[in-house]
Amino acid sequence: MKKNMIKKILILTPLLLGLVACKEKGKKEPSFFDEPEITNVKRGLNNVEMDNLLLDVIDKLNDAIEIENRSKGMETYFDGSSTIMEKTQKGNIYENCSFSAITVEKMKEISPSGLPIVDEETTMISDAFWKNDIFYAVFGEGENGNIDYEFMRVPASIHEAEHMFGGLFDDAEFLYGLMTDYYLDVNGNYRSYIEHRHYQTRQVGNEFVHFCIRVLNSVEINPKFEINHIFMSETFYEGTFKDQKRKSLSELTRLEDNYFYDVYHFKYGTKKAIPNIDERITSFPNTIIKDDAVNIKYKINYCEFNEETQSVEVQEGIQIESGSGYLEAFTNLLGGAYGSVFALDVLELEKNQAVRIDFNFTAYKNGLLEWADYTEHDVNVDFSVGLSDELRELLVRVEQDDVVYLAYAPDPSIEAPDSIYLSAAFDFLITPKRDEMLNPSGDVEISNIDIFVNKFVIA
Repeated sequence: MKKNMIKKILILTPLLLGLVACKEKGKKEPSFFDEPEITNVKRGLNNVEMDNLLLDVIDKLNDAIEIENRSKGMETYFDGSSTIMEKTQKGNIYENCSFSAITVEKMKEISPSGLPIVDEETTMISDAFWKNDIFYAVFGEGENGNIDYEFMRVPASIHEAEHMFGGLFDDAEFLYGLMTDYYLDVNGNYRSYIEHRHYQTRQVGNEFVHFCIRVLNSVEINPKFEINHIFMSETFYEGTFKDQKRKSLSELTRLEDNYFYDVYHFKYGTKKAIPNIDERITSFPNTIIKDDAVNIKYKINYCEFNEETQSVEVQEGIQIESGSGYLEAFTNLLGGAYGSVFALDVLELEKNQAVRIDFNFTAYKNGLLEWADYTEHDVNVDFSVGLSDELRELLVRVEQDDVVYLAYAPDPSIEAPDSIYLSAAFDFLITPKRDEMLNPSGDVEISNIDIFVNKFVIA
């Protein structure tokens, strides 16, 4: 499963092409999405030659060091709304089965009036490296800056690593774009240039609307069997005429609000060592807080005012209610869990009741062959710093036996309801660590705390 996941990410996050465009005087700088020109045919390749060509291309891909893939598209619907997408995939391939890649996808949905409905940006990061018979991998994915990471560390010789994780371009999904008819052009390059046009007309009143979808697929491979580009596009054309006679594209109007492009460029050379490998290994987390195992727990006990000590005391042996709730969390590069809570589930607290709030999380060892070793923790947290001035007259912070409670014990001179409905908003961070017995654990930090009375609950 891990092998397939890594291969999928490698296929779907191809890496950077360092093309340096020389801008000649008086000429427009070429665009990544410029359509390749068709070249003159020297001769076609037969089936055996095309099969051998693909084998040579696949073998030469072992020398690929930088790849870049970009795609963009726009689709406009009958009601005037539209969807716009853009994707950039960049990265590098290094020696010893190592690579680094990043993919950024942007997607917008626009209403018929031009207002944005959806504006999302998704980032995918992959980083893998090998040293001293250990293979390391870091994968991250998230939206709008919240990246969720996964980590893997397995013992493997370099030959085992190449066998398990080195299948970079042997996936059918990638090779499908290369399996087509080729010809040898006059420049010595192997070319595939296939254009399809889907043409239709429909009558509207006394006129005819002509519509054409142009699909272009182009592959260019140089004499060294290096892929210069893979180019795919869909463009749309329309025009209105008095007859149904088929028109040339030059007679139709190109639609600027409907298109799709997908382009790969490659760079070949001698693979180098991945930069800063020792720093990458040192920073690789040996403890991880599982982002799908972070919960918040509460317990409600009776409390009373002690006349002798002039303080509120919690009756720990008399528990009224308890519960828990899942918190959405992300894993950061250090293996810690973080997140933001905008409103906890409403908690009813009656007079002379106190609540304690704990974070519940699971910490895993992430060393070699340690993944099954984990411990669950409950950490009491102090939410009193988030009390407003109004709530400080109603809620009392009580610290008892190293546990912090919030007690609803208003001064008798203050007019207060019999019960209040509390909620809270806050940010949290759980930083992984090992305790003195080297067991996995973590430190909980909460910030930007805001405790408020929920006025929308009807008793």
